[in-house]
Formats: sequence, C-alpha cells, structure tokens
Amino acid sequence: MDPVGIIVLVGFVVAYALVSGRVDDGPLSPPMVFVGVGAVAGWVGWGDGLPVETLLPLLEVTLALILFSDAARIDVSLLRRRFRMPLRLLVIGLPLSIALGTVAGLLILPALGVAGALLVAVMLAPTDAAVGEPVVTNPLVPEHVRQAINVESGLNDGLAVPALAAAVAFAGMSGGGEGAIELVLRSLGQIVLGVGIGGLAGLIGAAGLKWATDRRWAERRYRKIGTAALALLAFLLADMVGASGFVAAFVAGGVLGHRARELCSELLEFADTEGRLLSLISFFMFGAVAVPAAVAALDLRTVLYAIASLTAVRMVPVAIALAGRRYDPSTVLYIGWFGPRGIASIVFAFLAAEQLGDVDQVVTVVSVAVVASLLLHGLSAGPLSARYGNAALAMDAGRPERDDAGAARVWSSKDSAV
Repeated sequence: MDPVGIIVLVGFVVAYALVSGRVDDGPLSPPMVFVGVGAVAGWVGWGDGLPVETLLPLLEVTLALILFSDAARIDVSLLRRRFRMPLRLLVIGLPLSIALGTVAGLLILPALGVAGALLVAVMLAPTDAAVGEPVVTNPLVPEHVRQAINVESGLNDGLAVPALAAAVAFAGMSGGGEGAIELVLRSLGQIVLGVGIGGLAGLIGAAGLKWATDRRWAERRYRKIGTAALALLAFLLADMVGASGFVAAFVAGGVLGHRARELCSELLEFADTEGRLLSLISFFMFGAVAVPAAVAALDLRTVLYAIASLTAVRMVPVAIALAGRRYDPSTVLYIGWFGPRGIASIVFAFLAAEQLGDVDQVVTVVSVAVVASLLLHGLSAGPLSARYGNAALAMDAGRPERDDAGAARVWSSKDSAV
C-alpha cells in the first residue's frame, strides 16, 4: 500500500476513536465506516500494488483471534440449558445454507461451475454478529434468541473451516484431476491435526494460566497478553506443520474457556481489543483492495446472487432448522434475516485466492455480498431489533420467546449499544 494510504489508515483509526461515541448514536456501524473509507482510499489509488499474499497474514491473524475469543467465551453450562436453538442452527441450518447456496450459485451464476458455486456458498455461510451488534446487545430481545445468534456466529466460522478445506480441495481436483484422493486425505489430516494441536495448546495454556494466577506469579496485564499470544501460538504451530491454523485457534479457545472459565472474562479483554482493532483495519483494507475491483466487475447476476445469499439462502435453512419448536414467525424471520457476513467470508475468499489462484469471480461475488450485508444488516439492526423486542413482549405467555424476554419497556433503537 502507498505510504500515504498507511498514514490515512492509522490517522483514521485515531480520529474514529475520538468520535466513536457519536458515531455509535447514528445508523452507521464501525465496519460500514471503515469499509467505506477504505473504498474511497482504494479508488484514489492508495490500495494499488497490495497483493493478496501481503494482505492475507493480517486477515488470518484477525480471524484466528476472533475464533479463539468466540470459542473461549461460550459458557457450556449456560448453553446446556438453552442448546436446542443454536444447535439446530449449526447442525441443520449451516449445512443447508451451504447446499442451498451451491444450488443458487449454479442457477444464477452458472459460469462458476460446481466447484466455484460450492466455494462461494461455503465462504458466505458463516455469520458475523458484530456487523449487526444491536441484535445481540438489545436487552429487550429475548435472551436465548440473542444467545443463539451470538453462539451461531461464534461457532459457524470455525465449523465452516473444514467445509472450506473440502471445497478448496474439490476446486483443486476439478482444476487438474490428479491426486484427488491424496488431496482429500491431506485436507482431513490438516483438520484432525489442527484439532490436536489446538486442544493441546488450550490445555497447557489453561493449566499454566491457572497455576500462575493461583501463585500470583503472573501480573494481570501480562496474563491478558499471554492469552492473545496463546491464540496466535496455536495458529502458528498448526500452520508450521501444515495443519489448519483456524481449527487450532478455535479449539484452543474452546478448551481454554472450558478449563479456565473463571478467568476468561479478564483474560479475553486484550484479545478482544486487539481483535476489534485488527477487524477494523481488515475492513479498511478490504474496502481499499477488494471493493473497487468488485464494483468494476459488478453485473446483475452477481447482485442477484448476493441478494439471494442474504435472504432465501439464509432464511429457508433457518426456518427448516427451527421447524416444530413453536417459535413465532417473527422470531424465525428475525433470526433468518440477521445472518450478516463479515471477516470470516473475507478471509475465506482471500485464502482461496491465494491457494487456487484464478478465482476472481468468486472473490467478486463474496465481496459484493459482504458489502451488501454491511449496509443492509448494519442499517436495519437497531430498528428491527427494537421492533422485534417490543413484539416479543406482546406474545402469548406460552411462547418460548417469553421464557426470558427482556425488561417490559419500549426500547428505542437509539438505546442499542452498538
């Protein structure tokens, strides 16, 4: 990137920090702002000359931290009491979204072929709750609905990693056809080895942090730094031996969260802060590098697929996953609509581009869908969460939404903590 572009990026991060509270009171989300400013920077040429292989390490570290933090934050005891909704969304909804997204790709963008349609579907299957943060922070929305959306968002990107490995392997097979069995076995080996390395890193990390904390050897600030470093260590160790670094980071976070639950709220503060900073930088870089190229290659079919991906490809699987649970139609629509796409989709797209080479159309389709999601989900999160939350309060007492509905008061979209 042009040195002027780097200065603009760093300066904008500082400027945004100064006015973030005022921006939060408006309709724009932080990802929307950073992608927009990044796109402007790209259009004036500050994103020129930045190849995928230069951008990818930043994106990979960002996703590794996010996966680690999301997995560590999951409260297994709480999830046991309210596991059916998120479990259905992950076990039924996620595979159906990939299958339906593949079919939609073949129908709307036949030039992608089966391999390309599968790649796009896998890349756009994970959701990113941070893009529509009021959805999971508005206390009027029933708690278990917010938790289900949050848990789904925290887990589906990690669960989609094996699907991405399989899709990349399939695309590689369709490109050459030689060594198909070896390619599939290697992908499975990367996943299994990633689970092993991540689990071991999480166990050792949790034991070490608890041991040092009990003996007051570890200073509070450095425990937080050590936790973030543990996420990167699991990722790098797995990557070094050819395993899936994302799977390793995700598993390490889950093990840490389970083995050192009492420390997690404190330990994750630094990882969350660093993850948020890297996320915003990544959104800026995505805007600078991918958005101008996506706009230049934009056509009607790409727009139609992006709309289908954000609506039917998400909503139909959610409706099927929640069928028979007596949820009000407004709840099914609310969960179905709020499946925003974000960092995971961006990272998956650039990772496939780096591994497979000529997948420009795939990156374009994913980029258009992510930008559309940032706009539509970002702008609608506050108002629709307020409207749905108030509707949930008016539901019959027998509805499952009423089990833990929020405080009985009208919630304004301006009250949402974005």
